[in-house]
Amino acid sequence: MSRIGKYPINFDDKSNVTVAGQLVTIKGAKTTLKYELNPKITAKLDGKKVVLTREDDSKESKSLHGLYKVLISNAVKGVSAGFSKSLEMHGVGYRANVQGKKLELALGFSHPVIFDI
Repeated sequence: MSRIGKYPINFDDKSNVTVAGQLVTIKGAKTTLKYELNPKITAKLDGKKVVLTREDDSKESKSLHGLYKVLISNAVKGVSAGFSKSLEMHGVGYRANVQGKKLELALGFSHPVIFDI
């Protein structure tokens, strides 16, 4: 089996996953995402888990198995938690402030650099 694809995809009460044939629908508080699976891959609900299986051990089936596992796993995470981006600043003399919907960076220029969030 695929090393990635063999693990089940766990989801919590915040997201609702339904499997209808080859169509996997992930619905959460943020949005709804749908994935049409390749006929070589089969999805099955097992309680609060989605289990993907493949029909044979061909190279294409193995790669699709891992691909769909990661796509569905990311979709479950995305509909429940949403998107976030963190910023790390390393070094001395840098400063960052959030003012409303703007990010103000002091990076050593003669003026502050301002980004809309």
